[in-house]
Amino acid sequence: MNKFIPNIYRLEIDITYLCTLKCFNCNRGISVAPHNREHNMTVDQIQKFIEQSLEAKHPWERIKLIGGEPTIHPQFDEILELLHSYKIEHNINLDLRVTSNGTTKYTQQKLDEINQSYPDVIVENSGKVDNFIPGFALSHVAPCDMYAYKNHNYKGCWIPEECGIGLNFSGFYPCSIGGSIARIFDLDFAIKNVKDINIEILMGMYNSLCSLCGMYHNIKVDDENIETIMSPTWQKRIDSIDNRYILSKF
Repeated sequence: MNKFIPNIYRLEIDITYLCTLKCFNCNRGISVAPHNREHNMTVDQIQKFIEQSLEAKHPWERIKLIGGEPTIHPQFDEILELLHSYKIEHNINLDLRVTSNGTTKYTQQKLDEINQSYPDVIVENSGKVDNFIPGFALSHVAPCDMYAYKNHNYKGCWIPEECGIGLNFSGFYPCSIGGSIARIFDLDFAIKNVKDINIEILMGMYNSLCSLCGMYHNIKVDDENIETIMSPTWQKRIDSIDNRYILSKF
């Protein structure tokens, strides 16, 4: 089996790991790992990302603001305006999106404002109503804890190919889920500059990230799994996590 190739022209930006829900088995680890405000991306970091993109002449095809719940980021409006200006002034064909759970009145109000003020921005509203989401993968069941993956050479999955690479407060990863795993397991190897984005480097992160990611084996939640399930490696990490440690910043 060949390795999945990250789509380096599509990007998911986790601007925050704050959320209005704590969905069981959330693939961002929000239900198990506490958020630190230092995990929020800043306006300056988004501006830096845009400047790097222009300098590198990187032809982004799609950028998605996600999280967490992006609309509750304290600087969400400024971040969206910066990215929209980048689209209008430098990349008119950019597919710019905001993905939200649409749960609270505040979030719905923000989505309505986006639809009115930015009709060329696509709003993806999942419409979640509680923390149980049928069909979620058991994200915190690490393949490295399963005998079938002993000495396995990890090849990635469909997510980097379809959704693209990820950016969070620390930098770029082969996918946004990988960035959340790095946040929790203190894996400080993110790419720090758009010009340095390289498919081989990104795929070189697969063994470290995919070995911890339940999306790799994609075992699904059934209608009775109304709880977060963790394998030993995840449980050990969550029991000992020090939320004061922050990865180096983008």
